[in-house]
Formats: sequence, C-alpha cells, structure tokens
Amino acid sequence: MSIVVKHSSSLKPYKLSFPINWLANPYDNRNWLHHFNSLRWLSSEKDLEKVEKTLRDFYKFHCVKKNKNLYYSGRRGDHTAAIRLGVLLAFKDRFSSIDSSSGVGICERLVKEEIRNLHSEKLYRPGHNHGLMVDLALMRLVLDHPEYKKRVDLELVLNRSAKTLDAMWHASGLTKEHSVSYQEYNLPLTVEYFELLDKLNVEPLASVSLENIVEESRRFLGYALKVTGEYFPLGDSFRLPNENILNKVFGQGEVRSARELLMPYSEEEGVYGNRNFFIFRKTVNGRKVHFAATCCWDSHNHKQNDELSFCLEVDGVTIFDDPGYTEFLPWEEILNLKSEGNHSTIKVKDREWSSTVGSNHFSEIAMYDHDNSGFVIEMHASRVAGYKFSRRIELKNNFLHIDDKIYSESEISVQVESEFIFNNQIDVRRDSDSCYIAFCKGEPVAKLKCLPEIESLGSELNNGKPYVLQDRKYTGKTCSVVFSVGQFTSPLLELKFCTEFL
Repeated sequence: MSIVVKHSSSLKPYKLSFPINWLANPYDNRNWLHHFNSLRWLSSEKDLEKVEKTLRDFYKFHCVKKNKNLYYSGRRGDHTAAIRLGVLLAFKDRFSSIDSSSGVGICERLVKEEIRNLHSEKLYRPGHNHGLMVDLALMRLVLDHPEYKKRVDLELVLNRSAKTLDAMWHASGLTKEHSVSYQEYNLPLTVEYFELLDKLNVEPLASVSLENIVEESRRFLGYALKVTGEYFPLGDSFRLPNENILNKVFGQGEVRSARELLMPYSEEEGVYGNRNFFIFRKTVNGRKVHFAATCCWDSHNHKQNDELSFCLEVDGVTIFDDPGYTEFLPWEEILNLKSEGNHSTIKVKDREWSSTVGSNHFSEIAMYDHDNSGFVIEMHASRVAGYKFSRRIELKNNFLHIDDKIYSESEISVQVESEFIFNNQIDVRRDSDSCYIAFCKGEPVAKLKCLPEIESLGSELNNGKPYVLQDRKYTGKTCSVVFSVGQFTSPLLELKFCTEFL
C-alpha cells in the first residue's frame, strides 16, 4: 500500500510507501516538511483505511520509536502542530461517524500526545505569531471539545499568549514582524484571539488594543497598496494582498476587493510614517509618486537584511523594487532573497551583516518630513561591525536625491557599495560609469546618476538578481546597479545619487 502527498502546483505530488519516513524532504523545502507533517494533505483522502494506516504509522514513528522530528515536537514545528491538532480532531469525527472504534482510538492517542506537545516549552516560540497559533489551537480545543478541557492548562495558555501578543505588536497597532504581509497575516489571528477570550469569559491580559491593531492595519496596508493592486513587498511580504483575510476582517459579509476594503487609505494622497516604515503617495509636479522605505529591527521574527531599502513607483510604473518573498524555495535560496545582497542598501564588500538574532536597536527611520512638493527621510543602521550607515532620501519636483554616508571606526581599507534593485519590467542601460537609464516598454522612465563623479568610483549592471513573481510559487530575474568605491579608509565616506524622472 502507498499514499500520495499533494502540496502545490510548484511541487509535484510525492508517493510514499509504508513504513513512512516522516523526515523525508524530497524537494529540500521547509514548507513541504511543514505541510507533510501537519497531515492536512491527508484530509482529502477518501479511503479511511489508508488514513488509519497513515495515522498509526505516524504514531509509531513519533510516539513509540521516539524518532526526533523538529516538525513534530520542535519549535520549527509549532505552526505544524497547531494545524495537526485540528486535522486529528476532524479525523476523529469522521471515524466516529462510521463507528470505527479503532480509527477513533488512534486519533484519541494522537490528540493526547499533541496536547502535551502544544504545552511544551521546547515547541513554543514566545513573541512569535506561531506561538499565538499554538495558543489559539488550545483555546479552540477547550471551547469546541470540552472533553479535553482538563488536559489544557488554560492559565499557562492565557499568560504566555498575552506576552506573545504584546511582543508581536507595537502599542500603535503596527507589527513587530517587519513586513507588510505579516501585518495582514497576523490580523485575523489577533481578532480571533480576542473573540475566543470573550467566549471563554476571560479579560485580556495583553496591553495591546485590538482597535488600534485593526485601524493601523487598514492604514498601513492601504498605503502599501499600489495602483497595480500589488503591495510594495517590504520585508517577508508577498506582492498580492490576501483578500480572504481582508474580507474576513473588514468585509462585513460582503466580498470586496483589497482596494475597496482598505479605503480611504488605499487611494488617498498623503503619508504613512513611523520609525519602521515610511510611505508617501502624492501628485508632485504633475507626477503621481508612490514611495515606500523601511528601516527597522524589532526582533528576529521574519527579519530581513533590508534596512535603508526603498521602492519607487512613478505614474504607475514601479522603478525601484524589492525582490519579494516566497516560502516555495529551498531554505538557502530564501536566505539569499532576505539578504542585504538583494536589497537597495549599503554594503561593505566581504563583510557580512550581523545576525538578525537580538536587535541592536539602532535600525530606525530617524526623521521624515513632507509637503506638497515632496518629502525628506533619514534612516540609520549599524549592521556591519565597525561601521554605521546613514541614508537621506529627498524628493523634490522630478528628482529623488539619495545621500549615503558610511562611518568607519577603523582605518582598514575596504570597498563600499550602494546597490539599487529595479522592478523586473525595467530594462536598465549603461550610459557611463556614473549614469544608468531605466526603460519601461522601450521608453525611458528614469535616469540614475552618482553625483559628483568620484575618482575611484566603479559601477556594475547585474542582470541576475532573483525576483519573486506575483504568483509566489515562481521566481524570475531582475537587475540591479551597484556603485562601488574602493580603498575607503577615512572615518566618513559620502556618496550622493540622483534619480531623475523622465
């Protein structure tokens, strides 16, 4: 007997023989392992004999033989376990409906083990949305399956979930998980959390306000939405809004588009700004300018090396862009997407940015100002040991001025680079070492120059940058321009750039 695991169109169905190796990872993909061990793929199996055999195999592998599997009892499997509990309870109901005592029995044993798992410190991730998912699974269990209520330490769940919620959100309602998509993704989880507290007749222990989170989400997501219907994919973000989530929270029973649901912020001219994100959408000198930048580091959760990076859209054409994010790649490729090497930021050659574990709290948008003629924003970061970076961006009429400053604590000679990532629909052509022209559909749309020309300045056009497409199951390529200065030894290096809208 065999059984087939179906994942998505990007990964082929995988045939398994018994006994099953629950550590199998045929596509070198963490999302596949998560999906496989969650057992949700098994829900579509109509043959309950196969289902029971699979569940018994799963129980023997993990609970009898005690094989170590991070997606069963480790922190990497927290979200996996939360999903699996719901799957097991649904199978228990299916077996009960056909009076299969053996099927109900194996589900019972697995559910009890899962409840123990979900209480474990080894599995729980404090301050992370996955931690909240674990607590939601246990809270639902208490409400929907009271026969298991005595097995749930509700006091533990309520206390740790409150701490997790406060670690996930700023008091303003902004996510601490560094991205547009996680502002969106964590929204319905948080709404459900407060709904479950109400059903449990328990007062919230968290200090964050649900009202603030809902309103801040509408503002942030609305301003991040481009005229094309895509988000600026800052952080671990997808290009397309999740309209199922938005309708669930904002729809009030009527299915509408993201643009409608996020009104008025999805269309109004204005500014969204704080120490983490800055988004500007206004008509300046007759040009419709939409600009977004990020510089923040609140925690390790969903953190990319994207400080100082920005995106720019002019008259509906995205010129500078973020490479985007997807979970449908091998882990090493995902890490590459998240790295400083794939963002419009400052680098010191051969010096890696510091680990994202444990923020130094130096990454921030230090100031911003705006009026009808443009804006100015200044960002600071210190992600390379011995160096501090500053980027000042000013929009004035048809020009975007970028002033990069690199402060060094040593006299060691290094090469400094400022890189600019373009949208995948932009064709960039070299005009000179210090000047590049961006074309869209054969028409020039922008000119990027380094000012003034520096004697040791070098530049390079790179056409091989990864770029996640609208359907995040697929990736393509885009280009970047890297300006570099070698033999930098002074305490301060300043590089100035100008992008002219054509």
